[in-house]
Amino acid sequence: MAGKGGATVCRILLVVVASAAVLVSTASGIAAQDVTFAALPGTADTFRDYLSFSKDGRLLREVVPIKSTGNDQVHHVRAITYVAATGKVRRVWNLQPNTEFFSATTDGRTLVISGDRFLPEARAHLFLFDMETGRTQDIPSSWFDADERDPYSKISGDGRLVSAYMESGAGDGPIIVSVYE
Repeated sequence: MAGKGGATVCRILLVVVASAAVLVSTASGIAAQDVTFAALPGTADTFRDYLSFSKDGRLLREVVPIKSTGNDQVHHVRAITYVAATGKVRRVWNLQPNTEFFSATTDGRTLVISGDRFLPEARAHLFLFDMETGRTQDIPSSWFDADERDPYSKISGDGRLVSAYMESGAGDGPIIVSVYE
């Protein structure tokens, strides 16, 4: 019995060593890529940025909340697309002032953005933003309660569904989430 147990341990040890050799040989072909770009005006909130890869892995998309410098602190969203293999900046979108990022599709191409969110005299409006083309599509205001000044929305990972909701229900009631195709 001691011989069979020793043979089993040897086989396990051999499998571990062989697995380690395979990992070491394949890891040498993998290289880390640092992504940097020239400083752009404003202060990035790196604690709230969002990163995602395109479906084919060739692009890295980053969404960063930016706070302007100066007396009037205005927020806006900066959306950056990098070429993943080189770290080269492919595209930078600086969205309008007073925008806030809510969610994105899994590949980061389509974003849900809120406009005029920080303006006390305005009702926030929500829209979808395409990081490839820069095109926007309004999310209908009819999806939200007319009295709600700051509605919220999320998009599904595949971009087929969009939800509409408020952060609190009417009175002490439940939060109602509507989902649209």
